[in-house]
Amino acid sequence: MMRLRSLQALTVAVLSTATACSSDAGSIDAAGQLDASIEFFEHRLGAHPDDVLSPAALVDRYLMRFGLSHDIQDIADADRILRSAIGLHPKQSGLWTRAAAVHIARHEFPEALAAAQRGYELAPRRSNNGPLFDALFEVGEWDSALVALKRMPARHFATLIRQARLAEGIGRYDLADRALFQACRPEQITEARLSAWCNVRRADVAQATGDGARAHQFLVRALSDVPDYMAALVGLAESAEATGDLEGARILWQRVAAQPGGVEAHLRLARLEERSGNQRRALGARERFERRAADARYGRAYWSLLAIHYAETGRMAQARALAERDIRQRLGPESFQTLARIQSLAGAFDEADASVRKALTWKPRDAELLALRDTIADLLDARS
Repeated sequence: MMRLRSLQALTVAVLSTATACSSDAGSIDAAGQLDASIEFFEHRLGAHPDDVLSPAALVDRYLMRFGLSHDIQDIADADRILRSAIGLHPKQSGLWTRAAAVHIARHEFPEALAAAQRGYELAPRRSNNGPLFDALFEVGEWDSALVALKRMPARHFATLIRQARLAEGIGRYDLADRALFQACRPEQITEARLSAWCNVRRADVAQATGDGARAHQFLVRALSDVPDYMAALVGLAESAEATGDLEGARILWQRVAAQPGGVEAHLRLARLEERSGNQRRALGARERFERRAADARYGRAYWSLLAIHYAETGRMAQARALAERDIRQRLGPESFQTLARIQSLAGAFDEADASVRKALTWKPRDAELLALRDTIADLLDARS
């Protein structure tokens, strides 16, 4: 669950970066419009490779399309454009800010932090502090993230959704819901893709507080905004699993897996097949997950899930090594949660207990972490 939940939080970092950086990107909503706009700016940049405006506009559109489809090729294309543009215009603050958003999408958080800090240093009064907050948050520097957040304009969408994320991180779901309500007022959010995202995020918060019925309503609204919206399908699939509707969950995960960004769905399908005793299908799904998650274009986005997958398939040394690498580049609760799960699967319950308690220093009220801590405590009691 944590991988796809974090993906939704990071997707808006990408979306809000694009809309904040570009004066007209926010008016482009439909995928067809984005495709046409990308083709136009690709042609314009090809004709004028030293132009400073076209790379920024083009990257914004690739980031926005990634927010719709989660197709990693859009991030790879944005990275290609930025590397060339920064080489030509290394003192353009906006290019560094966009580079930070690209690194965030690939879970390259130290690199994202360096790029965001460079963008801020070049233009401290004009810099978009959103990606700086996102990078600081992901590497575990939450006090510094709060400083960056306070520099952002009050009551703006990009500010409010980050206030919600910080509140959710510390378990203050009431404050998270309030911030999302303010950010996502219908009279303010007129674009279908942002409305869908808002409904999924509000569903996340409702689910975290145990209000499954309210969460379901938000997810259905998201699908009415954008049919087959991946994040909404994910939420409904998780809900179906939780209520024991395994066939319904399988159908929903198959719909997610058919989308460009539906990498984790293959792992979820594998686990469902394992629960049903269909080992051949489970093995095929795990092979598809491992092959796609290891795609270099994703950067480190699937390190945590790959580590857990390795542990579930008996490759403990690989699992621990990858989880520990993830901690070295992202010192935060999700990384320690992953390590705790792997240590638990390996029977190292004392180490797992220490790791989950480390994660709880960041998120002391997180229900998933508290449940993991209690499970590990029960295993420790049973062993003794």
